Amino acid sequence: MKRGGPEVAEGGLPWPGQPQSLLVTAAIGRDEQVEPAFRAWRALVDIEGPLDGGTYRLLPLVYERMRSLSIADPLLGRLKGVYRRAWVETHTLLNATAPAVARLESAGVHTLLLKGAPLAITYYRSHGARPMHDLDVVVPTGQRDLALEVLKDAGWRRGAAVKPQELVDQHALDHRDAGGHEIDLHWHCLRETPSAAANAWFWSSARPFDLCGVETRQPSSTAMLLNIVVHGVRSNVEPPVRWIVDAATVIRCSQHDLDWDELVHFAKTQKLCHRLALGLNYLVDAYDIKVPKPVTRELTAAGLSLIERIENIVYLGAAETMYRPKLFPLIDYWRYLRDQNVWAFIRGYSAYLQRRWRLDHPAKIPLEALTVLGRRIARRQMRS
Repeated sequence: MKRGGPEVAEGGLPWPGQPQSLLVTAAIGRDEQVEPAFRAWRALVDIEGPLDGGTYRLLPLVYERMRSLSIADPLLGRLKGVYRRAWVETHTLLNATAPAVARLESAGVHTLLLKGAPLAITYYRSHGARPMHDLDVVVPTGQRDLALEVLKDAGWRRGAAVKPQELVDQHALDHRDAGGHEIDLHWHCLRETPSAAANAWFWSSARPFDLCGVETRQPSSTAMLLNIVVHGVRSNVEPPVRWIVDAATVIRCSQHDLDWDELVHFAKTQKLCHRLALGLNYLVDAYDIKVPKPVTRELTAAGLSLIERIENIVYLGAAETMYRPKLFPLIDYWRYLRDQNVWAFIRGYSAYLQRRWRLDHPAKIPLEALTVLGRRIARRQMRS
């Protein structure tokens, strides 16, 4: 039973295929569904072969679930080994990254942790049940440059070479230390909402969080749920299954804490209703997760804005469509500068493309666009 491998959900679409769906049921389904779902999954996969990363990362949670129900299975010992490995790796990551968060806080940089760490500790309450490969740290946009300097001085190096003038077009940068541990430093809480108002929404409801003795913050349950679903409902070359169990776990742990009205309001103002509705409806229909009907009804009734229609071509199509070169720059730019008037929007787009494609003159943009498109067509012809 190895992690990594060629198996992916059909077309890379943002929903699990049959084997992954069975494993999700074993992780979050009703008690009586766990054992039959796991046995059905086991019958469909080659246990001796490599498993895709999305599936592998679910195995520790499945082990916890089966153990809690006293389910006996020949694979339980191997699942226990996967769980122990995840436990050790999570402990190692958190202990390696906590000093960097402490350095940021000591320098006056406020920090907010997204995804993995708060999920593992606050919601799963188990370092082994929710594997992670990096620590997602958000800092206020105005403290971005200071945060980058603090991490650099602490020995953390950027995973990608990004020029200072290109930072305005980014929402995050990954960093690694000498041991290979990773911190993903964000200055926008969600790629789709790079605005001061959206960031303020996440920060305003943040709660205290203890990271190995370091005082930092985590999002409210409402903000956590929105981040998980919108981030998760995207096509991916790797089966996108973890967002399902993460969202289900947050909902079940926060039944009396979730502000559904606030969730809907934020989604409407930030034009996120469609994918949020898709995700929540999927949780209800496929796994009987309890979401108030008025919430899904109102999100669905909000319809599709123009930016969401364009994003859906990129985010909800087949995995290869996700990287369509002509649309990714457009939707990113649109999200960052959508509040400008139309003429300022058009004037700024050429400068944006020049930065994104690292060209020395805007006149080279048409040629670069044709070159990128030509490479894509050539790759497609080679596959056919």
